[in-house]
Amino acid sequence: MKTRVAKHLSLLVVLLSTFLQAKEPPVVEYAKPYNIDILYLNRAPFAFTNEDGKLSGIEIEILEAFSIWLASEKNVSVKYSYKPYTEFETLYKTIVSTNISSIAAGTITIKPERLEEANLSSPYLRNVSVLITPENVPAAKNFDELYTSLKGYSAITTKGSVHSKYVNSLKQSTLNNLEVTEVNDQMLIPGLIAKQDSAFAYVDLYNYWKYIKSNPEKFIRVQRVANISSENFGFAFSKKSKLSKYFDEFLLDGFGFTSTITYYHILEKYLGPEIISALKAQDL
Repeated sequence: MKTRVAKHLSLLVVLLSTFLQAKEPPVVEYAKPYNIDILYLNRAPFAFTNEDGKLSGIEIEILEAFSIWLASEKNVSVKYSYKPYTEFETLYKTIVSTNISSIAAGTITIKPERLEEANLSSPYLRNVSVLITPENVPAAKNFDELYTSLKGYSAITTKGSVHSKYVNSLKQSTLNNLEVTEVNDQMLIPGLIAKQDSAFAYVDLYNYWKYIKSNPEKFIRVQRVANISSENFGFAFSKKSKLSKYFDEFLLDGFGFTSTITYYHILEKYLGPEIISALKAQDL
């Protein structure tokens, strides 16, 4: 009898121990955040410090949305370290040669030659480059009229930009004696054109729009015949980085981030409804 009772007690202990082990919550070990350097061009409305001292902008908010997506969809926690740049050329050269845990945000135009040097994301924004002149230059109906008006004029462009390529193409093909001045910040160009009587420039549409919104008393003319709308902006990654694949999935998987209301609200917040239809990436 004692032996039978001892066996039952032993079995009860085993069953109780098994039950308690099954009910014990698992130990979860949270991985440390994956550190990523964000190399950004300090330029409104894409990445800038707002009046409250907080880093803001279109690219900054897209990157923040990407970090949320990584956590929810890939179970990957990231921590950003933001590193500002004031010159595009320096920013781009750094991402080409930097380590794998970096993302460059600098309104980087996706071009074939850049795809050889870095991993570029799918487009997050369409870009339209507009040719601007002082108001004394009449609106040209065709390129012949435009070239005739611009003879004897000088050009202003941003060093290392796609606009510099456009200006140099004009110089080689049509305006052979064109004098070109390079500046480091594209945001300065509309103001420089407004102050001069004999200079022209290519600038991004958002840059032109922002200038005329802030300076309604100034007038600079857009020569629509020379508009270029075949450009797209992307983020840049080192050739060794795997982050670009995740980022493309974030932008494109399913309907993709650029088709969400969050994306539209970001553009509306920083660009305004007037030019969103011309720039949003949803239809790319």
